Amino acid sequence: MAYLPNGDLVVLDDHSVLIVDGDGRELRRWGRLGEGPEEFTRPSAIGVSQGGDILVGDMPRVMAFDPLGELLTTHGRSA
Repeated sequence: MAYLPNGDLVVLDDHSVLIVDGDGRELRRWGRLGEGPEEFTRPSAIGVSQGGDILVGDMPRVMAFDPLGELLTTHGRSA
């Protein structure tokens, strides 16, 4: 898990990314099992860049999303 600059919590939840506020209310969720651009096969790490982008390690690739869940870039290849 990681925190966005505004204090919201970002969590890997099975094969999706979940963002919750300080009261634990779900704000956004995206992703599912698969090998597509916004899908995950083996998500294992999550972080937030200094600029607020959400980074998801889905070996052997890393995907960057904006806080609304829009895919920004993918580095590496699908499993």
